[in-house]
Amino acid sequence: MTLAISLAAIADDPNLVPELVGLAQTLELNAEDTASLRAYAERKQWALTGLASALGDAGSEEELYRCIAGAWLEQRFEWQRCNMVVNYQAVRTGEPHALTMALAAACSNIMQRVEALLAADDRDRWSTFAVELITGASSDLASRWGDETISLSPLS
Repeated sequence: MTLAISLAAIADDPNLVPELVGLAQTLELNAEDTASLRAYAERKQWALTGLASALGDAGSEEELYRCIAGAWLEQRFEWQRCNMVVNYQAVRTGEPHALTMALAAACSNIMQRVEALLAADDRDRWSTFAVELITGASSDLASRWGDETISLSPLS
């Protein structure tokens, strides 16, 4: 099962948490926010390890691929949510919260690691789907409340 081995290699990478926590220095996070970023990185590594362990005995590569695709899509939506919050903070206060930016960057880093296991055409199609889903939700909310002050689009 090459996908299971590849996912385990991502989860077991000893540099995963230190690289993600390294974002704290780049964004000059305080000690409390750095600890929050470390906890986030450790939870993400734990989740990848759990997924790799659970999938180690999956019946087929196709089954593994579907599970990894679901995990990637989940990460993609989390990344979009982080970016929406960063955009909202930038509009409201003129400056996004550094921890939220670090979480978005960490999320993106993990997403990139997992997406290496997926076919590019699949990722492109699912990325388009994710953006369209969020854009559709934004339109639905705007029509309900008649206000588009806060866009849910990750592209805005």
